[in-house]
Amino acid sequence: MTESILYSAAVEALGLYRAKALLEIAARMDRHGPAISRFLEGLRDHGYTPMRVHFAVRRFARWLEVNPAATVEARGKMLAEMWSTYRLSVVEQTWPDTRIRFFRQTVFSRARTELGAALDRLMTRARNVPAGALDLEEQVAANRAATRPTAEEDYFLARMTYRYLAPGDEASLISIPGGDRQITEVVMALRDEEGHRFFVRGPASPREVARLLQLFHDANLQVTFTADHEFLLAFDENDTVLGGLFYRWVTPERYAAEGMAPTADAARKRAARGQVVSDRQGRRLLIRVPT
Repeated sequence: MTESILYSAAVEALGLYRAKALLEIAARMDRHGPAISRFLEGLRDHGYTPMRVHFAVRRFARWLEVNPAATVEARGKMLAEMWSTYRLSVVEQTWPDTRIRFFRQTVFSRARTELGAALDRLMTRARNVPAGALDLEEQVAANRAATRPTAEEDYFLARMTYRYLAPGDEASLISIPGGDRQITEVVMALRDEEGHRFFVRGPASPREVARLLQLFHDANLQVTFTADHEFLLAFDENDTVLGGLFYRWVTPERYAAEGMAPTADAARKRAARGQVVSDRQGRRLLIRVPT
């Protein structure tokens, strides 16, 4: 264990590539060669757990030992606290698999074999590309289709993938066809001013987009959807489209909302009034369904 800490310190101080080169030389010349070789083999097979991630994981484990009956939401709050306290977003710039690794070693440490193996493969992909280059949403969608996660697993997969989700947000994931692949869509459950629940998500089918267009036409608003438009829709508990908006991205960080459709008369009391939600890319959009 002491030797492993020493070799890890070399990685922290020198960076992965310089440390590996140095340790490979030491493995051939030093009397501790076998231990160094085992450490290097672990790096190749499993990647490296940075110091801050290691201590964040240990602290989460100690908290869970004291709170074995912690709810899913409580564990989510603790995860978010550890991510912020140890500034793991900074670590992620150097170690691209940081977020997946952090979740894998905490809430997914005892994951089912299929899910655990899928997350391990995802970590391997993440550390072989620059930070931010992995389309985590697409990868999680593919893994959800293969592993069929439980509601609890989906809770943590959602927060691993969509960072804007707060621990207490009522959100779920659905997988929908996206051309030649599956994509994952977040479904946000919200409440209007009268306490009625409604749901916000992107469209799951062309029929839902057509229904939004019909709402515009019913309100005598003549609009045209184009290929570069994206959509956010509000639904009632029966999955009926209440209203929504369409928008397009002007820059990667700026969008232009081009129209908001009112609800049908029968559903107006279930409308979203000024509710702020986030789209699946984590940017904040305003859904306002007028009455």
